[in-house]
Amino acid sequence: MAASTAEVPAQDGVDERSLLAASLASARRGAGAALLFMGIGLAIVIIGKKLQIFPLLGGTAVIIAGLICLVNTEWGIYVLLFFCSVDGFLKSAYASPVTIALKDVALMLCLLRWLGPVALGQRRGSFKGALTIPMLCFIVYVLGEMFNPLSPGVWAALAGARTWVIWPPLYLLLHDTLRDRSRFFALLGFILCLGVGVAAYGVVQKEYGYEHLRTIAPDAYNLHKRLGYNTAQGSEHRVFSTAVRAGALGQNMAMSALLAMALLSCCRTLTSRSVVSSGVLVMLVTLVFSGSRSAAFGLLLGLIVLAVSVRQPGILAATVLVVLMAWMLAMRATEGRAYYRFMEAIRNSRATIERVEGPWRRSLERASQHFFGVSPATGMGVGRMSAFVGRQRGGPTGIMVENEYGRAVTELGVPGFLLFMWLIVSAIRVAVRSVRASPNPSERWLRSCLLAAQSAMLVMLSAGPALYLAPGGPYFWVSLAMIERITTLPPGMVVQTARRRSRRSRDRSHRRDDVPLMETPAQQPPEPPRVIPRSPRALRAAAARDRQAELGSSE
Repeated sequence: MAASTAEVPAQDGVDERSLLAASLASARRGAGAALLFMGIGLAIVIIGKKLQIFPLLGGTAVIIAGLICLVNTEWGIYVLLFFCSVDGFLKSAYASPVTIALKDVALMLCLLRWLGPVALGQRRGSFKGALTIPMLCFIVYVLGEMFNPLSPGVWAALAGARTWVIWPPLYLLLHDTLRDRSRFFALLGFILCLGVGVAAYGVVQKEYGYEHLRTIAPDAYNLHKRLGYNTAQGSEHRVFSTAVRAGALGQNMAMSALLAMALLSCCRTLTSRSVVSSGVLVMLVTLVFSGSRSAAFGLLLGLIVLAVSVRQPGILAATVLVVLMAWMLAMRATEGRAYYRFMEAIRNSRATIERVEGPWRRSLERASQHFFGVSPATGMGVGRMSAFVGRQRGGPTGIMVENEYGRAVTELGVPGFLLFMWLIVSAIRVAVRSVRASPNPSERWLRSCLLAAQSAMLVMLSAGPALYLAPGGPYFWVSLAMIERITTLPPGMVVQTARRRSRRSRDRSHRRDDVPLMETPAQQPPEPPRVIPRSPRALRAAAARDRQAELGSSE
């Protein structure tokens, strides 16, 4: 797999080689941050469980992570995405209110850090974003639905509303955080490395099973050892890695793979291309191991959008080759059982259509009775306090979970559904316009990968709570902020930022970054002539000498 090799015209005095090298260096910086987080997390789990001090180590790490969110927004977003990626594992390893609300707290702290300057009068550029108004209208409406007369209680309504509005504010955070391309590519590198880590653990679960979870995460072991699918060739377990369930893992892998492919726009060496392609390959294999058919079909649509948008046969051929390699490796590992798992959705098309179309039909019936919806507290779906609502109402009320569009009609009513579609359509429109405005083939590949990730989410919304499940849901808003901001970031900014950082490391006198460092005397600019002040008597004497000189020359 390789990105376009066409020349990137120099802009703002920055040549192509410097731009690509700085972009790749930023991606390595983000990947290093992901490796650091994964290494610390693994050490806490191993040492904490072995010495029985997991709560102590975990609590200390959570406090430090919270401070990071309050001090630095960029690293706070890294912390948030890391917590989203290991959310299922944390809840299983140490079930407590802290681990359940960990990603919520990290998001709130990041928002607090972001809102601080706003309270002091600083204007944020995200307030003028193309999606800000649709997003705020949707959030306000959902919060208003909490007071729907059909709601069984405030807490159940709050849990239901949370699933709709928790991740859109991430768009505002990233819109203001991605101020230069170095942060842009650093975030892509972080997503690539984090996705590879999660995928690698999924491969370990496939090869060695879940026995190691018996002592580390007993709840996850007892749940997932029973989950799988049966075919004529035998049964197969669905791996879940660090996600709450296998479907969330598949969604994570689809979104991470498409976003990671955007890094190929700055890869020009065989080594860098091989590293990115290998990471994408591992993620695609793990997607097949998860058995998530909605994620697979979403990935397929994303690749189709990528093919139509890029229109470069060489790149597309390499992409198809990587996908086929991943499919063949997964088929060999599952002895062909995964093939029947995914083909079942095509052979049994009636059940597939009913799974997607049924919620639509029932939601329209419900909307005819309740135009403004039945409130988000239906008790149907992940994160909606199903047990609590069941006790309040004698059973959950709502529709089949497997369709977020139909769920919007039922829970939010016709006005809420229209606002939801306004937000989604506005997001896709912004992405399409950004792709069309690409200045060169490499930039078009970068933006097309972001558009492909958003297109994949549209499919996954038809078969589950894709915009709520982490980290797939957050990645959707990440891609939106990226593709909108990339149109306003000049290519030279990444090189300038990298040069400033290298100067800071070499400058032992702690000079300011905006003062150029002159390494040789020849490069020093000429000093202006020095003006020596004179007294009035000296000035009169000089004037007399000048007049005498003029008289002498005239004679």
